[in-house]
Order: sequence, then C-alpha cells, then structure tokens
Amino acid sequence: MNTDLIGSVELTASAAIVIAALSIGFGSNAPARIRIAAWLSAWFVIVAILAATRALYYERALGAPSLGIAVALPIAVLCILVACVQPLHDALHRVPLWLLVGVHTVRLLGISFVILYAAGRLPAPFAPVAGWGDIFVGATALPVARLAYRRPVNARPILWIWNVIGLVDLVA
Repeated sequence: MNTDLIGSVELTASAAIVIAALSIGFGSNAPARIRIAAWLSAWFVIVAILAATRALYYERALGAPSLGIAVALPIAVLCILVACVQPLHDALHRVPLWLLVGVHTVRLLGISFVILYAAGRLPAPFAPVAGWGDIFVGATALPVARLAYRRPVNARPILWIWNVIGLVDLVA
C-alpha cells in the first residue's frame, strides 16, 4: 500500500470522526445534526477535490499555504459567526469541553507527516515540526479530555497549557 492511499484513508477516517463528534456536540436535534454534518462534509469534500485536482500545488497556487488557507479560512469564518450569531454562540456553549478536546485524538495522524518527511515527500521544517506537534497533541487529547470530564475545575490550568501547545503547533 502506498503512502498516498494510506494518507487518504487516514484523512477520511479522521474527517468522519470529527464530523460525527461536532455534529453530535453542536446539534440539538437530529435535523440540526444532519445539517451540521452536511456542511462539514461539504467542506471536507471541497478541500479534497482541491487537493486531488492539484489546485493547491505550487504551480497553480501557494502550495502548502493554500491548504492552510483552505482549512483555516472556514474555521475563521465560523469563529466570527459564533461570536456574532447568538444561536451559534449558545450552541458552542452546549458542547461538552471533553468532547472538543477528545476529538483532537485524530491529530495522531501527524505520524504520517513524519513518515512522509522521512520518505522525502514533505519538506522540512513543516513536516517534522507539524508532525511531532500533532502526535503530542493527539496522544495527550484523551487524558486531557478525561480530566476535563472528571474534574472540570481542576483541569483548567492543564487545558490552557494543552490548548496553547495545540494552537502553537497549528500556526507554527
């Protein structure tokens, strides 16, 4: 099996996990969950099509930064909407913190960045830095989520540190 196929399976499975978790967490009823899942799935499909058609390659766009924009721009728009639209703001506050943390276990796929870097398929410093950062955040997500579930008040300092590490990894 080649690394492209393995990566595709990993990303699709990770997207399915994230879409399911966020749909369940944000949706207050079945129709809302279906709408949320449909929007998140459409976003994933659009990014996958852009990648598959090489629209994000250096020859046609900005390369790796294009992928970052394709992923980060909708997140930024969603953050603005959550801040400005009260029903979305309320929905965010209904989502259990442990769920938002636990879903980051999918970041264990950072191991693929390290493998692709070792195979000469992804460049440094991006691949090793992003890969090892994602591995750390993904590996610690479940213990941190468990702490947030069992002792939410005591978990605050660890949650702050874990979030800062995760954010630095994403923007570095």
